[in-house]
Amino acid sequence: MAKNIKNITASQPINFRYLYKRLFKYTWQHKFILSLSLISLVVLSLTNTAFLAIIKKITDQGFGSGIADKQSSLALLLLLVMSIRALSGLFSSYFMKSTSLKVVESLRSDLFKKIMMLPMNFFDKNSSE
Repeated sequence: MAKNIKNITASQPINFRYLYKRLFKYTWQHKFILSLSLISLVVLSLTNTAFLAIIKKITDQGFGSGIADKQSSLALLLLLVMSIRALSGLFSSYFMKSTSLKVVESLRSDLFKKIMMLPMNFFDKNSSE
């Protein structure tokens, strides 16, 4: 297991495709929570569009003219859309943070396992200074 360690120097270019492919493997382990976060993001963007459409109707019709029943229904619809928007933003943020914490936990766990499997002469050759 210790033979798989690559010596990376500062002069070598970083292969971002390889890096993100490895990170995606860790992220894909938590695909259910990640999908909930993405669904919440879609709902958030849809409610942003609905909010703008409702505001357009309110400003086009004006506050003084029209039926009072229609104005109150638009106000209640606006309140409902804003509530859904707030909840979807909360869920999206919560699930994304949860996924990121679990990915970092997995990375740390794998790194710890790898360090524990290294032979003692590796630590003799490579000091921590």
